Amino acid sequence: MFFSANPIHVVPFTQHDEVVQAAIAAGVVGRWLSDTDVGWAMIAAIKEFDQRAYTGSRIILLVSDGGAKLDEPTQREISAGMLKNRIALNWIYLRSVNGPDFNNPDAYGDSLEVALHRFFQTLRTPYRAYQAQTPEDLAQAIAEVGKQQNFPLDYLEQIPRQDYSRYCRALAALCCAMLLVYRSLQLRSFA
Repeated sequence: MFFSANPIHVVPFTQHDEVVQAAIAAGVVGRWLSDTDVGWAMIAAIKEFDQRAYTGSRIILLVSDGGAKLDEPTQREISAGMLKNRIALNWIYLRSVNGPDFNNPDAYGDSLEVALHRFFQTLRTPYRAYQAQTPEDLAQAIAEVGKQQNFPLDYLEQIPRQDYSRYCRALAALCCAMLLVYRSLQLRSFA
């Protein structure tokens, strides 16, 4: 799921890496939008786990370069949803050069990033933050999350029971041949 001012559902649960990578590549459209609503995105991600059997890893991997000011109702909804669905949260914080450092949050006062980090620390489900300033940091964080969250994921995938395409093509070819025969018989009757 991507998010800016609204969450954007991209692909359903899947373990097909190529589908996920294609979705990520499709989402890269130049500069990201500056107006983001982390609260709404978190709530939408949490709702993806509603009505799902508890199997495999349950994690939300938030990749963001900024924070957000979440109001009390949004914080309560996120906290309750995370607990109800037993979801772990990992935040890969894409730290800019002048961005707050989670290793020294007091030096940055009440920045949005630090405020969001502190809220996530109050969740009653597992939370881990990673700071990434370089592509190597990002790769290391993703590898670390991959080591921790490697249980199989259950999901439904509709697969046709049998491929009938060749029969349909043969039927279409037979119908075309019958139309040609019919047309040639009509031409003979006029001659």
